[in-house]
Amino acid sequence: MSRKATVALASASVMLGAVLAACGSTSSNASTTGSGTTPAASSITMEINGNPNFNLWNPNAYVDSDNIDPLIFSGLTKSNLQGLPAPDLATSWHTANKGLEWVFNLKKGVKWQDGKPFSSKDVVYTFNDVVLNSKLGANGSSNYSDVTNVTANGANQVIFHLKKPWSSLPAYLTFFAPILPAHVLQSQGNNIFKDAAFETKTPVGTGPYIVQSVQPGQSITLVRNPHYFGPEPRIPKIVFQLIPPATTVVSDLLNGDFNLAAVADPQLVLQFKTDSSLADTLVPHH
Repeated sequence: MSRKATVALASASVMLGAVLAACGSTSSNASTTGSGTTPAASSITMEINGNPNFNLWNPNAYVDSDNIDPLIFSGLTKSNLQGLPAPDLATSWHTANKGLEWVFNLKKGVKWQDGKPFSSKDVVYTFNDVVLNSKLGANGSSNYSDVTNVTANGANQVIFHLKKPWSSLPAYLTFFAPILPAHVLQSQGNNIFKDAAFETKTPVGTGPYIVQSVQPGQSITLVRNPHYFGPEPRIPKIVFQLIPPATTVVSDLLNGDFNLAAVADPQLVLQFKTDSSLADTLVPHH
């Protein structure tokens, strides 16, 4: 593996961006082209500190889930480089009914990773049956306390009905708010968080990567999603290795065992600044 690596001063909210930023500078098989540019990596290896839960709405989904799940799932919106809401599964949105409704127009032709079509039904299910379901206590559900319910207007439009005007809803939807597949989970009713296959082995999303394999306690391997509606990811494969202690992560990164690592402790980060063999790309903590 290449000695080059990137250090992310880590919050999970910048992990996906850090992966994409690392594409052109880290690789186990990269070579320099005649133009002086470096092709995308054939694969990269990253650290993770614990077994993730692939359903971010599960109350037991913690920070290790935050690092992986945005690669597997999509939301209605996502953050752009300026930190503002940008289209993802939704192509556009606007308010209606004196600010008491947000109307989201959905991207057409999107498929789930199992090839089934995505539609407004999935958004309605995610919010009405999961997020707003008080019996489930979904992770982050309190963020949507001003949402009464969500309705569909055909297959390609959803309407969020509000208790009072809420201008920042599109921004909130960029932050760990994955849309879930109704055709996979709706039959589970209130037992969806007990679906061990979906939660820990074979999640079904619409994001750029699909889970290829899970080795509990060891690694999770993601590969490109052939049904992804956006641009093809530059990196074909991402391997997350489970390395619990932060000091071990630092040592493995310095040894070249990882391409990208998330390090939150400023004292540990100081060790990287004197190592010229590491890339100087530092992603700030948010």
